[in-house]
Amino acid sequence: MDFKKFYKNHSDAQDDLNSNFDLINKKVEEDTGWIKASTVGTSAIFYRRIGNMVYMNGQGDKTLPKASETLLWAIPLGFRPNFPAAKAEAFYELANTDSTPTNVTIVRVRSDAMNMIYRNNDMGCAFDGVCWPTSDSFPA
Repeated sequence: MDFKKFYKNHSDAQDDLNSNFDLINKKVEEDTGWIKASTVGTSAIFYRRIGNMVYMNGQGDKTLPKASETLLWAIPLGFRPNFPAAKAEAFYELANTDSTPTNVTIVRVRSDAMNMIYRNNDMGCAFDGVCWPTSDSFPA
């Protein structure tokens, strides 16, 4: 961006720039940092909220259940998904830590919980890439 042209063509350029930086600062301030999820088993799974998005990360281990529809995590207020009413859920295929290409782990996120849908391995899986929008009030 050529700031000389920007300033030349905007009489209130400083105000425009400041308001953009104010928006960036507001988003940075709306960050919970990583929080350890109270999940089933001994997995190290974390979540965080930045603005209106919730992100997960961490490693599921062999203590994750294999039974379909088993509750993994009750999603707390302030982090609950806001999916379209027609579907109101999302499915995520997690990356497995072993090298067997037929091993799969699938979880489902609904309005207040994450459930195991399918798991056919005894190794770990990664929760990175699992994210959703929320319209909950930002947690205090």
